[in-house]
Amino acid sequence: MSDYKDFEETPINSNNESKRLPVIFCLDVSPSMHNNGRILQLNLALNGFIEELQSDIRTKKAAEIAIVTFSSGAEVLQDFQEAGKMAPQHISAKEHGATYMGTGILCALDIIRRRCEKYKKGGLSYFLPYLVVITDGNPQYEDPSIMQKAIDVVNAASKAKVADDVVLTFPIGVGNAVTFEHLQKLADGFLGKPIIYNDATEFSDLFQVISRSIGRSIHLGQNVEEQKKDVKNAWLDKLKDVRRKQALTTS
Repeated sequence: MSDYKDFEETPINSNNESKRLPVIFCLDVSPSMHNNGRILQLNLALNGFIEELQSDIRTKKAAEIAIVTFSSGAEVLQDFQEAGKMAPQHISAKEHGATYMGTGILCALDIIRRRCEKYKKGGLSYFLPYLVVITDGNPQYEDPSIMQKAIDVVNAASKAKVADDVVLTFPIGVGNAVTFEHLQKLADGFLGKPIIYNDATEFSDLFQVISRSIGRSIHLGQNVEEQKKDVKNAWLDKLKDVRRKQALTTS
């Protein structure tokens, strides 16, 4: 595992009393992400997501975004930052490397844990955190026990009885090299099914689903169960749409 422990942590803005909604992206930057414009489309979708949150006076203060990437290890590109203060992102895929997906997920979960502890120390409340995992492949050259640990931790966090321990994970794949098995296991605890695209140009539509879900939680002040229900319904609606489009293209 890469040593991400010494990344630069972003302090919490004590002048902002908004209830926070932390969103962390755990992104595959292995060499295959160069294929078919995937890394380009990922950047476009991510920046569109940030812009949409920034367009609303409440979400740009309440939503906080962090970015972890993985290839032959994990790297924290951006610790949690208020959406309104986020600069446009440019994420690059590696020229050489593996796919340490489990390592990346465990890193992201640790960053979420650290941020939530800071919220509590600062007397701030927060909505359930989002973990968005995106890959175009499967764990490669990584000890299988690490991915299994990541799956176990994700599912435990999805089903936790104490709200402070809950993390909502969104497993997303793209391309024909994705191993459905791993993404399905990541979805088992909460959403039930992953979303897998044939084409990375579809990222933007899905990111809009997530950003709008964030906006609803913040504007409606959803409690834990309301947030879970809203997120799951939005995900299932999008899943149906994806399957319908894929059926049309193969018929």
